[in-house]
Amino acid sequence: SFSWDPYIAEFNLSNPDVSKVDLKFLFNLSDDALPVIDKHKNKLRGYYYPDFRTQIYSLDELEQRKIKFFEKQGRYTWLSWNLEDSKINRYFEEQKE
Repeated sequence: SFSWDPYIAEFNLSNPDVSKVDLKFLFNLSDDALPVIDKHKNKLRGYYYPDFRTQIYSLDELEQRKIKFFEKQGRYTWLSWNLEDSKINRYFEEQKE
């Protein structure tokens, strides 16, 4: 199925004033948006993810989302394979190199 989340993340993070971006909304987008958020992570440096319990740096929230994504992927079997998750995995593998 088609996901608008990467496009929404790209649009929001293209804003030159990141302080106007709703980070809580951004980090509640699906995993499909993770590569886009990661691509713009330098813009997020120093900003807090709004959380009622504590203030979390947005880069820490991004790392937590990535960890959860890979943990979930580790529990999948080949029957769970899908193109979008494969693209996300490939993006992060390329970032390691």
